[in-house]
Amino acid sequence: MLFSFDDIMEYVEENDVKFIRLVFFDIFGSMKNISIISTELPKALEYGVTFDASEINGFMNIGESDLLLKPDPSTAEILPWRPQQGKVARMICDLYFPDGTPYKNSPRYILENVAGKAQAEGYTCYIDP
Repeated sequence: MLFSFDDIMEYVEENDVKFIRLVFFDIFGSMKNISIISTELPKALEYGVTFDASEINGFMNIGESDLLLKPDPSTAEILPWRPQQGKVARMICDLYFPDGTPYKNSPRYILENVAGKAQAEGYTCYIDP
């Protein structure tokens, strides 16, 4: 289910979310995240959040290391083991270069690409963690 910008902002406000963890995975499948405060979410949804990918195993060299995290609003979830006031949510992100092209070594990009090719061949993919 896809959420609009207004839907996700309302969700954050109604659930008293203070921090959002922007989650992505390295090429080896290890989960990584960057935390932002909820007031930064509108900017993150519109423009993405820049980070230095040279520190992530298997990603990039230092000369071309800037990537953008763009949150997928349909993945928003409150983390139940965190405080009940000033809650923490997570959103899974897609990775892009600063010019807007997708980062093709992202495991999420690779999975979506393969699933799309399978669907084009008439197969149905059921993907689960």
